[in-house]
Amino acid sequence: MKNKKIIFTLLTLLVSFSSFVFPTSAINNPDYVEIIGPGDENYFLFNLTENYVLKIEFEVITGGNKDVDFYILNSVNFDKWDNSESFSSIVFRNRAVYANINFIVPYNDTFYLIFSNSFSIITSKTVEIDFTLTPISDSTNGGFPLEILLIIIISVAIVIVLGSFIFRYKKKHIPNGGIISKKLEGVDEIQDSQTSEKNFCPLCAEEISDEEGDYCSKCGGTLK
Repeated sequence: MKNKKIIFTLLTLLVSFSSFVFPTSAINNPDYVEIIGPGDENYFLFNLTENYVLKIEFEVITGGNKDVDFYILNSVNFDKWDNSESFSSIVFRNRAVYANINFIVPYNDTFYLIFSNSFSIITSKTVEIDFTLTPISDSTNGGFPLEILLIIIISVAIVIVLGSFIFRYKKKHIPNGGIISKKLEGVDEIQDSQTSEKNFCPLCAEEISDEEGDYCSKCGGTLK
């Protein structure tokens, strides 16, 4: 019962940590509140340096289906986008209501974050936006994502508890190997004693018993 309670507690912690490191909605104190008109597109530009992480969190709070298209473009593709040419995006979210993105800066450049309501003909969208820029060493633990590290630690703890429970169960219900060994040794001693009680004729090596008298029944040799 105690082990079951521990396992239940660890599973509860795992779910709690998962909801903590993978938030789904709600932005407290956003940096910007943007109103994007029907058919419009708003953008932010950042001059970014490699080995930094830009965290982008946004949520559409009013307007129609409460969704926008979101792009991250480098300077070359932004010029193409601005000239209505075909372009490639580094990050794209289609009809996003909410997003929480950790953008690892791949190289030094000016990057453009575009919020597009171009697909809407009538409805404006209100978007809450929050930006956080940190060195990559601060956003990860030795290059390893913190949320993954937390999940691994909790998973290992669950495995240890389960292993301990299984070990105790086997120790309680499976006979001890030492007892089995002693029983086998006792059987060997009985077999040896039974073998030592047998008599053989010294002349023909025929097995005889004490009831056969003083002479061998096979060769007639004297036994005593």
